[in-house]
Amino acid sequence: MSKLTFLGVWMTPDVGETVSFVVDLEKEGQVLIDCGTNLVGSLMRNEIDPSNITHLIITHSHGDHISGLPTYLFYRLLIAPGIFGKKAQQLQIIGTKSTLQNVKEYVRASYGSIVDNNLLHFVEVSATDNYSIGTVKFGFFATKHQPETIGFYANINRHKVVYSSDTGISEEIISCAKNADILIHDVVGTSQYSMLSGSHTLCSEISPLLNKYHIKSFYPVHRLPIYKNNIEDYIRELKNDYHGNIVIPNDGDVILLS
Repeated sequence: MSKLTFLGVWMTPDVGETVSFVVDLEKEGQVLIDCGTNLVGSLMRNEIDPSNITHLIITHSHGDHISGLPTYLFYRLLIAPGIFGKKAQQLQIIGTKSTLQNVKEYVRASYGSIVDNNLLHFVEVSATDNYSIGTVKFGFFATKHQPETIGFYANINRHKVVYSSDTGISEEIISCAKNADILIHDVVGTSQYSMLSGSHTLCSEISPLLNKYHIKSFYPVHRLPIYKNNIEDYIRELKNDYHGNIVIPNDGDVILLS
């Protein structure tokens, strides 16, 4: 059964893991989306073998999305084979040209030539490209963020799944999620955090668009740490104009895509 496992849902790591998750496509492969601050530990806590990831999509090169990458590659290529005697597998690393350039520099600064290992295959995509993993096609789109950032949509077992990564709100972006069964979207907080609007999304900004584009289930992530134990106002603003299914995910939560 295909499934999506949230490794992290937070904007900062003081209350949990930063945003990253794994889409398990069964025989097609395991796709890691971004690399949180303690990626290896997060994978193991969720009983996902770090060596079994087949594809990695990096939406952009901000630290909270790539800071776990150097130690993950170090573990995958050098430590795990030595400890467990497992042969390291090839990993497809997918991102825009500028993102991959930044990622390579970051990994090289941390662990030198490990970034040139022939088991790492870097795949450049643009914001209008499609990329197939087995029979599942991922379509990419640009989001409203700096540096260059991409989101994606994919049809997994008849479920339209959309992830818009870090982004300010725009109707064009939400239109990519039209009729989505699952939309995972950056919603940092309520309208009191207007200083973050523009490069991130507020509850009050996205609520009217969710109905307009017929989003069936909405999963807000990249939340500020203040919402760890007090989420009532956050949910209230989301529900102001949206009457669909709101799910507040936490680290370790799983969505079954049967």
